[in-house]
Amino acid sequence: MTIAGPAHAGVWVDGGIYSSESACHSTGSSRVASGMYQTYTCTFGTWSSSSVAPAGTTPDPAITDDCDRCGTRGYLLRGYMN
Repeated sequence: MTIAGPAHAGVWVDGGIYSSESACHSTGSSRVASGMYQTYTCTFGTWSSSSVAPAGTTPDPAITDDCDRCGTRGYLLRGYMN
């Protein structure tokens, strides 16, 4: 899934993986308030090295219900920086 950024040039960056949705949104909101990010997303899934997306895109979560140990399960924070 690709998420379009604001009209001017910028880049989506990884902001970490959080165990709760509220922690992800709290961190994303504070980074927007501080001016570090213009916007952010929190996406739930199981993340592994194969889930890493190219710069400027948001990775699709590799959700694997039968394989909890295949990666890190949580909320991935992605922030848009100009």
